[in-house]
Amino acid sequence: MEKNLRSVFIGLLFGMIPLSAQCTIYVNQCGYLPQMEKIAYTDEGADSFFVSEATSGRLYFAGKWQWRKSDDPSTGLTLYEADFSTLQIPGRYYIRNKSGSHSVNFTIADSVFHPLVRKSLKGLYFQRCGLELDKLYAAPWNHGSCHTADAIFHSSCDRSGYMETGGGWHDAGDYGKYIVPANIAVGTLLLFSEKFPDYLSSDNMNIPESNNGIPDLLDETRYELNWMLRMQDSLDGGVYFKVTTKDFVGWVMPDKSFDPRYIYEKSSTATAGFAAVTARAARVYEAYDPNFAQKCRSAAQKAWDFLEQHPSIVPPGGFHNPDDTETGEYGDEDDSDERLWAAAELFETSGEKVYDRYFQDHYQDGPLFEEQMSWGYVKPLAQITYLTGEQSAANPSVKSTIRSALYDYGQEQTNLMQKDGFRVAMEGWEYYWGSNSVVLNKAILLLFAYEESGDAVYRKTALHQLDYILGVNGHNMTFVTSVGSNSPHHIHHAPSASDGVDEPVPGLMAGGPDKYLDDPELQAAFNSQTPPAMCYLDVLGSYASNEITVYWNASLIFVSAYFNKGNGSTSIMGKTGFIVNNIRLYQNYPNPFGEGNSAANHSVSANPSTVIRYEVGISRKPTVHVRLTIYNVLGQKVKELVNGYQSAGMYRVRFNGNNLASGVYFYRLVTDDLFLTRKMLLMR
Repeated sequence: MEKNLRSVFIGLLFGMIPLSAQCTIYVNQCGYLPQMEKIAYTDEGADSFFVSEATSGRLYFAGKWQWRKSDDPSTGLTLYEADFSTLQIPGRYYIRNKSGSHSVNFTIADSVFHPLVRKSLKGLYFQRCGLELDKLYAAPWNHGSCHTADAIFHSSCDRSGYMETGGGWHDAGDYGKYIVPANIAVGTLLLFSEKFPDYLSSDNMNIPESNNGIPDLLDETRYELNWMLRMQDSLDGGVYFKVTTKDFVGWVMPDKSFDPRYIYEKSSTATAGFAAVTARAARVYEAYDPNFAQKCRSAAQKAWDFLEQHPSIVPPGGFHNPDDTETGEYGDEDDSDERLWAAAELFETSGEKVYDRYFQDHYQDGPLFEEQMSWGYVKPLAQITYLTGEQSAANPSVKSTIRSALYDYGQEQTNLMQKDGFRVAMEGWEYYWGSNSVVLNKAILLLFAYEESGDAVYRKTALHQLDYILGVNGHNMTFVTSVGSNSPHHIHHAPSASDGVDEPVPGLMAGGPDKYLDDPELQAAFNSQTPPAMCYLDVLGSYASNEITVYWNASLIFVSAYFNKGNGSTSIMGKTGFIVNNIRLYQNYPNPFGEGNSAANHSVSANPSTVIRYEVGISRKPTVHVRLTIYNVLGQKVKELVNGYQSAGMYRVRFNGNNLASGVYFYRLVTDDLFLTRKMLLMR
């Protein structure tokens, strides 16, 4: 009854703005980076604004509200803006008007997005399938192991019987697992890890794999990859589309969901995206687990073989649910973008001409950067891979064409941003189901435009998109659970709805406004005259605006971690790495190492070797003298691995423990008058 009353109040007149948005000051509820633009908004015709320290009330900044937009088409609001960008003193603040209206508290700091990065990455852990979420890691959101029984091949498949399909992430608010959305989720996360490895290398996110010397981002992504690899047919390389029940199971905890789960037929969209993701995984994991990297590379090549054997889309017309199935369809009648992405990634991984030739033959089949990437359109990911790749055989003319198109896209989005009241780079029609991911995927492409060009306008535009997600919107709320002062409480998410915990699972991003009103809750509250960005409800039943998905979270992780740039404790430090002035020493991997179990199982390597990573920071000199030495427990030198001058950068050295006895060894990094020491364990 309470939810229905709320819908009525919000939907009065033509779907009027929420009560919380009337006469309000809108800010990024996480806060602002000291050196970046800081803009607040109000819909109140005020004169002056004042920025005060949250605890003492001390005034730090004052200025005049400036008119921004009348009858903003996205929200229906008349907006004024307050620019306090010159306030760069770290602290906790709020903004007030003379009338007494004031904002929620917010932070100015280099690490302002650090809590968001941690929560949004940990949100993926809460989506794990087939694993008990222990209280140690999940706190009150714990539950037993789920969906451990083998899945049944649906009659639409080319085989019958059962197959083990455990692991991976529940895709969204229900308990289905789908390869197509998994492809863009994992692809986005691995893209970030490969291009910006130092921005999110934390190994202390409090997941079961933490403190193993591998960034938790890669540990979490590998959990999904392991499931994806199980979905590939070992005979022909094709990949099965999904594992779901025939209908949605309703509001039950995952470990209480016992309906039979089915494996659905192979799909070329699933297979091609899988080929792309596993090819990238082969590159990213090479430094941490060469055996797993090779497994991914082989899977990618086998998937490409399937695509070559099936040059037309499989199944004909694309995947569609059988008549007896109601779970997510992720229908896509065009697999050309997935095939292009596969070719780009396989070329970057292998350097083989066949993949480069395919890419060059097809990358201009349709406009470049026609829109942002999504689960159904991954061509931009193919273009970014080729543009930013390191293969010397890549065609520089093709790269130039892609780069120019990316700049054009960035300028188009910047122009859209300038026209919008809240500086959101969206046209009205783009507020469809999952619109928040549209905003963030645009931001990702804008960041690559900035990285390629150095034009700070693209970066600034991207940051405004994150502002929107975090409170600078007509609802005066963040769209991420447990982030900010006003966040979603009733997400369309089965565990959150049925776990008996008042607060929803933290760190999950809601889909956002849906002007097409694709669920009954939205239809009851709004109509066609409602401004598009206002078509959102924080109610359980609004699956079209308030559900979550892992691939939406992936985009949020990318953008927030980019702007966080490793600040806070999101870089490997403390338990798993140390930094003193300009050097950093990481835990070796694998550790322990030696003869024994497979490294793919996160235990002892079958090869008595291990990789030591260290970082030399920027100093006043172009190079510094570096020594990396192995010692035994008696302090005797075993081997000197590095002795020479090195410039700033990340380095990896493989140490072979052949002819050494089992036991504890130490490795010491020395540069100038600084040194760091860590221990490792060799087991025979």
